[in-house]
Parts: sequence; C-alpha cells; structure tokens
Amino acid sequence: MNKKGMVEDLFDYLFIVITVFIALAFIGFLFDYTLDERKETTLDNLEKTNERTALITESRADFEDGKDVSVTDLRYKVSRAGLPDVYVDEDVIIDSNI
Repeated sequence: MNKKGMVEDLFDYLFIVITVFIALAFIGFLFDYTLDERKETTLDNLEKTNERTALITESRADFEDGKDVSVTDLRYKVSRAGLPDVYVDEDVIIDSNI
C-alpha cells in the first residue's frame, strides 16, 4: 500500500471514532437529562400523594370517631394543596385517584 492510501484510511478511521464518540456522548446527555427530569416529577407526585393520603386519613379517623366531616372542607384542603379531587360514597370517604 502507498502512504497516501494509508493516511486516508487513518483519517477515515479517526473520523468514524470521533463521530461515534460525539454521538454516544450526546445520547448519554439526553438520557441523563430525561432521567433527572422524570425523577423530579416522580418525587413531586409522591409528595402530593402522601399529602393527599394524610388529609384523607385524618378525615377518615374523624369520621370513624363520630365527628362531623365536611366534605366541602376536605375538598377545599385538597384543592388548596394542589391535589386531585376526592370522591365520597354514602358512608365512607373514598380515595379512588391514587
């Protein structure tokens, strides 16, 4: 083989290696960014679910102790916390959105 052909093959090889490295770095950055964003969203949703469960559990305990439980007040507390609405059956507070 002549030197010109060897130099051309070397540059082709380097071009492919550098291109693959940059592509993999970009893909890795995208996955890392989206995973961090999803983790943050998941933790936020978990916190909201825990807040809502605490409000509903408190209302259920009051209801089972024979205290008056205002569904309007419960819905107001839930909406004020930025949580999804609660559903109410005849005798029991039902949380069907969790």
